[in-house]
Amino acid sequence: MFEPIFHCIEHHFGGDRVGLHEPVLGDVEKRYLNQVIDSGFVSTAGEMVGQFERDVAHRVGSKHAVAVVNGTAALQLSLLACGVLPGDEVVTQSLTFIATSNAIHQCGASPVFVDVTSENLGMSAAALLRWLQENVEVVDGLPINHSTGKVVRACMPMHTFGMSVEIDAIQEMCRDYGIALVEDSAEALGASFKGRSLGTFGQCGVFSFNGNKLITTGGGGMIVTDCDVIAAKTKHLSTTAKIDAYRHDVAAFNYRMPNLNAALGCAQLTRIDDLLERKRNLAKAYEIAIGQVDGVELLVGLPDGRSNNWLLNVLCDSVEIKESLSSQAQQRNIQTRSVWQLLHQSAPYRHCQTGELRVCESVADRVLSLPSMPTSVSQ
Repeated sequence: MFEPIFHCIEHHFGGDRVGLHEPVLGDVEKRYLNQVIDSGFVSTAGEMVGQFERDVAHRVGSKHAVAVVNGTAALQLSLLACGVLPGDEVVTQSLTFIATSNAIHQCGASPVFVDVTSENLGMSAAALLRWLQENVEVVDGLPINHSTGKVVRACMPMHTFGMSVEIDAIQEMCRDYGIALVEDSAEALGASFKGRSLGTFGQCGVFSFNGNKLITTGGGGMIVTDCDVIAAKTKHLSTTAKIDAYRHDVAAFNYRMPNLNAALGCAQLTRIDDLLERKRNLAKAYEIAIGQVDGVELLVGLPDGRSNNWLLNVLCDSVEIKESLSSQAQQRNIQTRSVWQLLHQSAPYRHCQTGELRVCESVADRVLSLPSMPTSVSQ
């Protein structure tokens, strides 16, 4: 039944084992890393952090970029810089990696979960609007959840697997209600909506450079923003809130990205266009192969969005089809991955308020990620 898919994977990647996503590293990365090693500045001092920040800002078209140790830290700092306080609420989606909600929790705030769309697995603008209309009233300029009495301070949609959410509609709603918009673009570097880079629609956006992302720094994250105040505050909070070498004005964080990691990021950015092209070619090959298989649909995102194809996913008609595809892939040493546990069903967050979650509860058990490495023996 799934032979066209397996043939596509084995033709594209070859080998005895096909992984899900692995970094592409080579001589360029070695050269950049050796430069840092030779300089002696391998930790948080050195020139590569600033260079990486400038390179990412230029790439996405933002005024500022602030590098930190990982994407979760970047989300936390972004929320704090946007004014999220203990006791506040942040609207997000239940179908996302737990880091999205953990960052909210680390601010002392509570997540509120709304539904996703089946086209892109990202926050549904219609579901967000419905929840806001049913639950939120603007009182003295503050969006108040009348069922809890708490301020809804921010909205944090996640561009799942590099596919854009309905970000223009979500942006407009946040503006209407006076809610800060923070984009969880951890998986979406190189993706866009209506020609504009994801991560640049909100007050700020966040990228991750974990080892399995489109480009990697080993571990790392980046905040991008056009706001001078947010850029200054996230930089200050991430660097222990130093006034000078020995004085600090608030209890802050040591979230600085090391120079060694930034060097790897600078090197990786030099090959990003090639990586994106390889992923586009893989998506086209999958589309042809999956089109020959009944009961399985390739998720390609919104018509106005351009995914970076970070992880390519199928939505199966039933859990049984998905489990069969996964099991047969494992027998052929092809790695696949199910989507995360829905956060409103997870132990830390099952007490949180939710909207209607019909779509995410319908699709979560039927999504399967396929090998999406930007490497190929057929190219």
